[in-house]
Amino acid sequence: MDEEIIIRRIVSKDVLDTVKSILREIDMYGLIEHGAPDDEFDTEAEMITEQIKAGTSIEEISGIIADVINKMFGVNIGRLKYLKEAKKIYEVMHKL
Repeated sequence: MDEEIIIRRIVSKDVLDTVKSILREIDMYGLIEHGAPDDEFDTEAEMITEQIKAGTSIEEISGIIADVINKMFGVNIGRLKYLKEAKKIYEVMHKL
């Protein structure tokens, strides 16, 4: 297998794991806090991760997070609300 493909898969898994962790921390409606399984937000994490590409900025990642949360939970959160969380994802993408 091509080394670049392997590296992309590792980075993608790291990004997915980070997004899952972030969504558990955000815990919309306190679902995890009230006993929902750890995989409660896996669908949303996958939706976010598949939209993040090389070169995606922190602001764009924040917007992706907000867009998915807005769609999946019927809320209206601003696109820059998740800058702190987006920075964590960006850092994982770039191994900072």
